[in-house]
Order: sequence, then C-alpha cells, then structure tokens
Amino acid sequence: MRKIVFFVLLLLATTLYSCGKKSDPNCVQTDSLFHHFKNTVVLIQHSYIYKVQVGSDITVYCTKSNKDTGIDIINDLDEAKKKKQTIYGTGFFIGREGEIITNRHVAYPWNPEDDKIIKGKIIESINNNESKIEAQKDELDELLSILERKYSHDDMDRYDYQNTKRRLLAQKKAINSNLSSVKSIAKANIKIDVQTISIGIALHDTHINEEDDFIECITRKISDNADIDLAMIQTKSRSVPGKVKNVFTLTKIEKEPIKINTKVFMFGYNYGASIARTSEGLKVQFTQGNITQETDGRKVLYSIPSLPGSSGGPVINECGDIVAINFAGLAETQSFNYGIISKHLLEFLK
Repeated sequence: MRKIVFFVLLLLATTLYSCGKKSDPNCVQTDSLFHHFKNTVVLIQHSYIYKVQVGSDITVYCTKSNKDTGIDIINDLDEAKKKKQTIYGTGFFIGREGEIITNRHVAYPWNPEDDKIIKGKIIESINNNESKIEAQKDELDELLSILERKYSHDDMDRYDYQNTKRRLLAQKKAINSNLSSVKSIAKANIKIDVQTISIGIALHDTHINEEDDFIECITRKISDNADIDLAMIQTKSRSVPGKVKNVFTLTKIEKEPIKINTKVFMFGYNYGASIARTSEGLKVQFTQGNITQETDGRKVLYSIPSLPGSSGGPVINECGDIVAINFAGLAETQSFNYGIISKHLLEFLK
C-alpha cells in the first residue's frame, strides 16, 4: 500500500514539475489565452508626413507614395496632409491608463533611405531654383544691355529710357535679393522629422469604416536606440476601453532567457485591417510556433508566421507571460520572425 501511495505522489510531483508555470494559480491556461487577451491587443493606424527644416527659416513637408513612386515636396501643411501616408501595426495594453506597447517603427516610421532621398530632393530643388534665378538675372542683364544700345543709337527718347531702366533695375534688385537668399540656404543643415497627423487604435470585434472609428492616441515614448524597436503610445482619454478586461503587466514578463524549442504564441494584425476586417468586425490573429534560435541578448527567432502589420504584437509563453515583441521577419519566408526580448521592455519602461 505504501508503495502505491509513494508512486501516486511521485507521479503527481512529476506532473506538476513538467507543467512548470502551469501549476502557478496566476498562470492563464493555454486553451484560454486567446479569449483572455484578444481584447488586450489592438490594431494601430498611424498617418504621418515628413517635416523638413532647411536652415533656420524654411519649413517644407514631404510625402512618400505608398507605391514608392517618389517624394513630393509641399510648402503648405494642409496640402501635405491630403497626401499623408498611412501604416498599420499591432500593440497591446500594459496599464489601466491606456498605455500601449508597440514597435518604434510603428510609432516613428523613419526610414534612413527616405532621409537620403528627401535630402537629395531638397538639394536638387534648391539647385534648380538657383539655376532659374540665375537665368532670370542673365535675361535681365541682356535686356539692360539692349536698352543701353537703343538709347545710345537714338532709337528711344530719354523719358522712355529712364522709366524702362528704372523698372529693369528694380527687377534686378529683387532677383539679386532672391538669388542671395537661395545661395545662403544651408544645404548641409537639413533636418527631417516624422510629423504625426493621427495615430489611433481599434479593438477586436469592433467595426472601422473611417479614421474617426479609431480611438485617438498620442505617442508617449520612443526608444532612443533604433535597434531596440520599442515605443509606447497612450489613449488620449488615459483609460482603457470598457471591453478591455485584462492587460499585460510587468509581473507577467519573462525575465529569464527563453529556452530553445519553447512553444510560444503571438497576437497580431497581419496586413493591418485588410485581413482583420470581417462582416462581424475586426478579428485579431493568434498563431503559434517554437523558439528556433538562442537569443543574442537583443532579439530571438521563432517559427511563427507573420506579415507586415503584426509589428508590435506580443509573443507570449503558455502562461501568457510576454517573452518578446514582434518586430521583423526574414524576406525569404513568413515562417521565421524576430522579436525584441522582453527584458528590453522592462528597461524601456523604467
């Protein structure tokens, strides 16, 4: 009898040990993960333009076509807003005051290649403008030369000569002033920044048909390190919508390096609203895979398929603890993707 009792106790202990954190009463059971967190994960829509400061006096705006047809330089802010670029990403609530974690490149969609293209376009525009003014100046000098020849050959009276010359010299003065202004522009001092037009969120099972359907947010914090692809936005109301019953907390973050082949799950809005939109409202995607490579201290690789739009999605273990934040994939496949390991989220939030 004692042998049977001992065997049962040993089996129970082995079962509890093999479950690891599943024996923790605070652990969300695997089969409940989706329903527990589906309203915690949000679709982010971010519309923006580029603000370009040339020297200290000139401000212009640039927009980049979604089809990558080029950069438009626009002087008027309202006109630039009409050509704003819109991107989608994923985020998740971490606090009851509406704090949402996502990727840096979702909240601050800056591309170094855009920087080169925009600066090149701005310098090209300045050079073209300078060439046009130089041509106007040369044309005016030619008109003044012709005027002098006509007057010296008695082809016009003194009154017409003086009035015409006065008018041409006034034009030349204005052109020289414009030329001086253009030449004084500090081409090396061009600063480009992302200017948000709107950033908002939408929840699972809600309907979005226009921009006003998104819950308005503000950007609160962006990682200073572009390699740590993290940012925090917050609802403008500083609260979570009523249907959000659960949020990810700092106590539910995996602090230890996650082991190879561990099963992980990811929430995300792949392709933004395109896939998520259904007749019954938005539907977040819930996928799973395994850790396929040991972490390098910054990122971790997993076999979870994802597409653009899932950037910023939480990668969790079987207990719902955050182990990474999805941020990048391999170009050749959708089945292997990278996440920023969760310890950097703790550092980012300090």
